[in-house]
Amino acid sequence: MQLPNNAATNGWYNVLPNPAPVRQLSRTIRVPYVVLGAGVTGLSAARQLATHLPEEQIVLIEAERVGFGTSGRNSGFVLDSFFHGDEPLKNPELSAAHMRLCTGGLEILRNLVKENGIECGWHDWGKLHVSAGSEGDADLKGFIEGYETLGIQAQELDADEVAAVTGSTFYTAGLKVEGTGLMNPAAMCRGLGETLPPNVALYENTPVHRLERGQPSRLITEHGEVIADQVI
Repeated sequence: MQLPNNAATNGWYNVLPNPAPVRQLSRTIRVPYVVLGAGVTGLSAARQLATHLPEEQIVLIEAERVGFGTSGRNSGFVLDSFFHGDEPLKNPELSAAHMRLCTGGLEILRNLVKENGIECGWHDWGKLHVSAGSEGDADLKGFIEGYETLGIQAQELDADEVAAVTGSTFYTAGLKVEGTGLMNPAAMCRGLGETLPPNVALYENTPVHRLERGQPSRLITEHGEVIADQVI
C-alpha cells in the first residue's frame, strides 16, 4: 500500500499543545467495520457509522497522528458555496445543489465543533473576493450576479474598504460574502478524533502495510492486524 509522504512539519499542527499519548494497534482484533485513514472523510465516516450503528464496534486506523496529515494542512476555510464567477447564471440548478451540499456540511461541522467544545479558533467571518485592476473588477461583477442568483447577499467594497480589511493597498475592489468559516484544520481534526462516539476505537501511528480484501478483509500493520467484514 502507498503510505502518507507528508512534509516533516505542519504549521497548523505545530502550534497545538502536545497530543494525548498515542494508542497504536498491537494485537489482532475482529470487528464489523474498519475505516482506513483519519482525515476529514475518515473521521466523518467513523462518526456516522457509530451514530447509526451504536451496537457495532468501529475501528478507525491512522498512519500518523490525527490532524498531522493532509486534512490538517489546508487553508482553514470552510466554504458555504463553491463556484466561479457567473457559473450560477449558466447552470443555476446545479449551482444551487452544490450550495445546499456546502451549507449543509458546514452547518453539521459547525454544530459538531460547538457541541463538543472543540477549540480550533472557529470564526464565521465570511470570505472576501478581491481584484487588482479593471479586468478583475469586471470579473467581480460576475460573482455578484452569481451570488444574487443563489440568493446570497454580497457586499461590494472599494479599494479603501479592502485595504482596511487586508492591510494592503494593492487591491482595487472587493466583494464580502457572509457564511464561510475559518479555523485551524489540524485542531479541528484532532478535536473530532478526541470526541468520537464510544463505539469507535481510534489507533494512530499505525500504518497499514498490506490490505487483503475478502470476506472478511485483513489489514496488516507492523504490530497487529484488523479483521473486518467491511473496509471503508
